[in-house]
Amino acid sequence: EVTLGDTLFAGSGQSVQMPLNLNNPTGNSVGELQLRVASDAGNQISFSNFVKEGALAGFTASISTQDDTAAVGLETADASVIAPGNRKVGELTIGVDDKTTLGFHSISMLNLVISDSASAQQLPQKSVDGILRVGRLGDVNEDNKVSVLDLIKVVYLVIARNPFPPASSFAFFLADVNGDESIDITDVILQVNLILDIVPGKQVAQSPTQPVTARLDSPQIVAEDKMVVPMILDIEGVVVGFQATFMFDPNAILIEKPTVVEPSEDLRIDSHISDDGTVRLVVFSMTPGVGFPAGNLARLYIPVIEIKNGTGET
Repeated sequence: EVTLGDTLFAGSGQSVQMPLNLNNPTGNSVGELQLRVASDAGNQISFSNFVKEGALAGFTASISTQDDTAAVGLETADASVIAPGNRKVGELTIGVDDKTTLGFHSISMLNLVISDSASAQQLPQKSVDGILRVGRLGDVNEDNKVSVLDLIKVVYLVIARNPFPPASSFAFFLADVNGDESIDITDVILQVNLILDIVPGKQVAQSPTQPVTARLDSPQIVAEDKMVVPMILDIEGVVVGFQATFMFDPNAILIEKPTVVEPSEDLRIDSHISDDGTVRLVVFSMTPGVGFPAGNLARLYIPVIEIKNGTGET
């Protein structure tokens, strides 16, 4: 049995590697494998490379394309064999056009031939097609465009206002715009770039060249039983996105929604305060090149209210 992996996720304009697996429960070794692959999306999906597994040292991998199909093969010239068992034998590189219809696509195997290493006779065989699910990275609500609605959804994930989707889910794949297996402020900024149609890789601000230092300063009393804790950021360059998590004792103090020291239409701040004493916040710019400027300055205020007991003690 030859299978083309499990369901794979791909973003528009991306390439992915789909594993080719061989499950051979017979006592016969395999000396040759040939097949042709095609998709149900025509030339919107292409096949560009086939790489054998490193353990198959005596085999040569080949691929040739014609129209919207590809012929893939594993052959040996020195009598090497693929022993019985269940193993991955290679990876097929699949390219997704940026105009590929979003949704599920079948990657089908045609004209499959598996030859016995001893007799060179064709072995009984069957194939299991692969499934490619195509989406637009950042388009978490799957309406075929990246908009502020998608941005809000990812922000709510980062600040834990909404529960995280499983890491193996399509929802996680779409929200993880940079593909680093984490959903954070970087993905938020990349979504902003997509919304503003900023060319990937184009520098729109002078990024810091040194580590950014963050610290909480001494509380400032603003009213009876109420104070603000400034958050200092020491920056060289411009920071257009910031994410932080704070812990506090909910039995001693209450935390209100953090604010930006110098409010700006360019900067947006979102936060979520949990009952367990956790504050998660993100600050990001919606204007190219604008953000927290260089300097060792207070950037955020965290409002704090003391909880007093019946005797007036904190």
